[in-house]
Amino acid sequence: MWYNINMGIITKIELQKKNKGRVSLFVDGEFVCSLSLETIMQKRLKAGKEIDADEIRDAVCEDEKKRAFGDVLDLISRKPSTKKQARQYLEKKSYMEQAVDCAIAKAEEYGYIDDGKYAEQYLSFYGAKSGKFKLKFDLANKGVDRALIDEILDGHDDGDAAYGILQKYLRGEKPADKKEKERATRYLLSKGCTFEAVKRAFQRLDEVKNGDDGE
Repeated sequence: MWYNINMGIITKIELQKKNKGRVSLFVDGEFVCSLSLETIMQKRLKAGKEIDADEIRDAVCEDEKKRAFGDVLDLISRKPSTKKQARQYLEKKSYMEQAVDCAIAKAEEYGYIDDGKYAEQYLSFYGAKSGKFKLKFDLANKGVDRALIDEILDGHDDGDAAYGILQKYLRGEKPADKKEKERATRYLLSKGCTFEAVKRAFQRLDEVKNGDDGE
């Protein structure tokens, strides 16, 4: 491998059969790495040139930066992602840390990755389906900064979510007895609803059902 090379001569740059945009680099007759044609031209690599491990590492890193950024674009074209999710995705592909950092920073600079916008979109989609505690937990687990989460969820009332979850759990009916109400309460809490939201959900259900009964 290239990291075992102190100094050598590039003996061959061979176009890959299965990927016409990439080449195989040989030093002293041995294959050392795969690079894009763009990187080869950018680094002015050619047969007969003397090269050492640092220069090869620099070329590989530059090549990986481009590939990693391409993979980030591919990821976010399929689904919105946080910085943490994008980083984990690239790390699984075994890119150099420097290449990963560069790709993430570039994606943030272009606005392709924005944890604030991600959190806002997440809230608009799941805000009516999950309690406030669950929203906080899920966003934190996806890597969104806790201060940013608090800022975005500030003022968010999960009362409607709690009421919707309660209605679905009880199939639109009032709890048959105290035990059923306790089970429903535990269920809402497990969905991340706040105690205040749970309390108001039951009050709202009582008001609706009492109104129906009075008609």
